[in-house]
Amino acid sequence: MSAVRWGMGFLRHGDHRRAKKYFTEAVEADPSNGEALFGLTFANSALGDFKGAQQAADALTVLWPDSEEAATVAASTCLQAGDLRGGWEQFTQMRYRHDQRTHAEVPLYAGQPLEGLRVLMAETWGYGDAIQFVRCAQHFTEQGAHVVVECWQPLMRLMRTAEGVAEVVAAGEPLPPLDCEVPASLALLMAGATAERLQGAVPYISAPELIAPLEPADAFHVGLVWACAPNHPHPERSLYLADLAPLAKVAGVRFHSLQHGQPARQLAAPPSGLNIVDHGPGLSDFADSAALMARLDLVITVDTAAAHLAGALGVPLWVLLPHPCDWRWGRSGERTPWYPSARLFRQPEPGDWEPVAAQVASQLALVRKSAFTLRASLEGCPPTATNPETGEKMILSNGRWVPIAAMALANGAEQTSERGNHA
Repeated sequence: MSAVRWGMGFLRHGDHRRAKKYFTEAVEADPSNGEALFGLTFANSALGDFKGAQQAADALTVLWPDSEEAATVAASTCLQAGDLRGGWEQFTQMRYRHDQRTHAEVPLYAGQPLEGLRVLMAETWGYGDAIQFVRCAQHFTEQGAHVVVECWQPLMRLMRTAEGVAEVVAAGEPLPPLDCEVPASLALLMAGATAERLQGAVPYISAPELIAPLEPADAFHVGLVWACAPNHPHPERSLYLADLAPLAKVAGVRFHSLQHGQPARQLAAPPSGLNIVDHGPGLSDFADSAALMARLDLVITVDTAAAHLAGALGVPLWVLLPHPCDWRWGRSGERTPWYPSARLFRQPEPGDWEPVAAQVASQLALVRKSAFTLRASLEGCPPTATNPETGEKMILSNGRWVPIAAMALANGAEQTSERGNHA
């Protein structure tokens, strides 16, 4: 068996060190082995060797200068290394060089003033990407453009609530008159997707309708999503519901499943003591999920579209991340500028969800205790009130009404920080 085949085998099984060893041997034997360079790029990225990954990606683009796949790998490597501007620039160059768009009849944006233009934003990646990048519509609207978003049917109602979006068209349906299309990568460059601008843009979508208050009223309501679709290209992002068994030990919490598809079958045998309600059958699209999330005190999810939905809504969010994780979550830390309401929980080693679940359970217990304390001390005492639309308990803080649950999350984070400082 060749070194490349050995490398690919180890890469598929997540053994990135051995994969790197074999890919390196293959490249040393033949520097023009594109398949080996391709694998070496991924192995190095997975091991956190972003310099090595970039070198392999650069060599691949020199070897395959006309390859869209090689250009995509090089651009993705930039993003993974934290060079967002460099990555978006490379993606944009690739889009203009390899125009494989569905709507090739619509001219690509050529740098003209946006005032009065009818601009198409057509996302060709996943649901989560579409939710993440629609924030750029605000920038185009501020410049006088009329923004038309093309998206898949499950996103239609949600996208109509997005800031700056004038029209929404279902993928496959006839398009209205348009002046140009702006690829997502260029949209991010034009919008100046810096940390400061990103945080100021949230929330940029809203829950289009309300549902009845969740019961019991005194419980801490937490949404759960534990897996991506079975055919997802990154299965390492998923875990099993059984892996979240430590959460069952946290008292006073009512869990709500937002899980779709085959992984939802695991609800037939949940971990012992896990008090969970299955909302999956009643969630027909992302707008339904948004309505439920708006009622929750917290959403806990793996890296899937649910994370982007909760983050874009500004809902308190905990994201469980594999090691290594996708570029958009950074390489370290608990926060991301994409979604200020999010807290990140990272695997210490590839495939090791046990310490992640234990940390989440510990932090959830702390937050729940803080919520109990707040409610017990503030119930019926000014300055508190009940939001007549959502049923949430609110407290007046710094001149504005804030959900008590959100304050509990903040207090829990502060206590954790203080403990860390005194450790």
